Amino acid sequence: MFRIATANPPITNWRGKRVWIIGASAGIGLTVAKTLEQQGAILTLSARHLAAIEQDPLLSQFACLSLDISNAESIRSSLLSLIEPLDVIMVFAGAYHAGALVSHSQESIQQTLDTNLTGVINLCHQLLPKLIAQQQAHIVLVGSSAAYLPLPNASVYGASKAGLRYFAQSLYTECLPHQIAVSLVSPGFVKTRLTDQNPFAMPSLMTTEQASHALLAGLAKGQFDIAFPFGFTLGLKLVNALPWSLRQLMLNRLTQQEN
Repeated sequence: MFRIATANPPITNWRGKRVWIIGASAGIGLTVAKTLEQQGAILTLSARHLAAIEQDPLLSQFACLSLDISNAESIRSSLLSLIEPLDVIMVFAGAYHAGALVSHSQESIQQTLDTNLTGVINLCHQLLPKLIAQQQAHIVLVGSSAAYLPLPNASVYGASKAGLRYFAQSLYTECLPHQIAVSLVSPGFVKTRLTDQNPFAMPSLMTTEQASHALLAGLAKGQFDIAFPFGFTLGLKLVNALPWSLRQLMLNRLTQQEN
């Protein structure tokens, strides 16, 4: 009987794991940090603003590094301050501006691309030599289910996450010879300060606790593509597989309903 091997070594025990969480001050990143603290992980926590971490009674015990992932010099400075080696690196930092392209400023477009895509590429580019020297690590990149299907009013955000998806898939292959694992996390709608911008009803809306559980369950199974919730993300993939004309007819009707 055929068995499909896991893409990555499963992570089932976090005790003593040295984990760097980028984007740990809010949303899924903050919830994952608190969960891993309870499971005995040794954390290094980064965000642009560290106040929420430093004031948390559980997380303030860990090393904190200020990091703006959209700034290459900030990345370099943080890497110089890291206590090595690292077992797992999780990148939750993200930017999102709701609305159609015409409603965006040039600044918001650049911030979205720099945070969600270019910054992640810069981080991995600077980090990889250290991980290759270790010959063992796991990079977890947090994207979005928006990458599965071009949705209305999400052109900039969706493009950044679609680019991240391509990057993660390519990075996985590049890292295999060096025993470095890569996972891509693609959540659906999760209730955070970012999705609070959305003026529409969000199907299958999850809490950060539910998202954290799904993410860690995917890592425990050794998955590369960790997508949740299952029914919602599967639906997006199936719609995207439809012929262009039929798919666009469905999306056009969705746009009309929203307007």
